Amino acid sequence: IKSQSSFSLQEYLPLINQIFSIDTKNVETIFEELKSNGSQFASKQLSILQKMSPTSLKITLEQLKRGKKFDLKECVRAMVIDKDNKPQWQPSQLEDISNEEIASYFSKLSSDKELQL
Repeated sequence: IKSQSSFSLQEYLPLINQIFSIDTKNVETIFEELKSNGSQFASKQLSILQKMSPTSLKITLEQLKRGKKFDLKECVRAMVIDKDNKPQWQPSQLEDISNEEIASYFSKLSSDKELQL
């Protein structure tokens, strides 16, 4: 069954893209921009984020920055935005991905990069 409803946050996309752009921002900057925006939407998002773990917020943002090159963006484009259901994966074939490359995602970090708990 196809839904005829629109994306519920469509009207806020320009604001979301402006404030939550991960290319050059940190969590503190996002908070400041939400505060200074003054809209009800921005205030609500700030209120939600202020209840969350500061450590988790910073780690999540860093994961998003580092994962930007991965396939999630292409998946969302193909399945949700354009709905062409034809993602252009890079690499596109299983045989083009070595086990060593996959293992690198799970390799132990050097002590200076390891999460200190």
